[in-house]
Amino acid sequence: MTTSVAVPLRVVAAARAGAHVVARPRGVVHLAPAGPLTPSGSALPRAARTVCRARTGRLYLFTPGVVGVPGEGRRFCRRCTAMLPISLGSDVEHLRTRDDDLLAYGHLTVADFTVAAVWCRTVEETHQVGRIALVVLGSTPVRRPADRDSPSYALWTFEQALFDRRRALAVRALSPEELAAREAERDHQALVDDLARRGRARGRRLDRLHDMANQGRYLTRSEREEIGISA
Repeated sequence: MTTSVAVPLRVVAAARAGAHVVARPRGVVHLAPAGPLTPSGSALPRAARTVCRARTGRLYLFTPGVVGVPGEGRRFCRRCTAMLPISLGSDVEHLRTRDDDLLAYGHLTVADFTVAAVWCRTVEETHQVGRIALVVLGSTPVRRPADRDSPSYALWTFEQALFDRRRALAVRALSPEELAAREAERDHQALVDDLARRGRARGRRLDRLHDMANQGRYLTRSEREEIGISA
């Protein structure tokens, strides 16, 4: 069985192999072959070309080390990503087994997978990234680890980023009617929760007033009426 691979994961793997993830301040995100950068290290020389050979003017790195998030409305160049192999630098042509997954993506770090998760554009891509991350990184801790510097904490953070992105994409895919129904359900639940909170607060107040009455302590007229004691 051949498994498709999310575009963001292939982009991250290409960047780890030396390719540059670049774009103009606004616009489509391209890939460029490994090569020299400008003296500042923040952009490609004007003579450099992207994988798709587009003429785009000066292109800037998102940031060195493949850390950064394409803004809303951005997308990866379809021609650049169409030319990407499963994993640049590996001989894997199809993902059929766990060994294929490890050979193609076993060199990626938790940080790489976190970037891929944030770059996902569809719910399906988040599932693809999560499946391969499970093979490469292993299971995520059920609870948040106390040690923020531990590898398990980084793994937990990755999974939270993946779930957050999946939820955001799922909401974005809803129709206006579905969004309205979800909003109405949230409003109803908020009302139910508020009524329950008020009921618990009143119950505690009545218990306190009854205790005060049983102890012979002074109650105001309104407090006596509240617990049904005649003046």
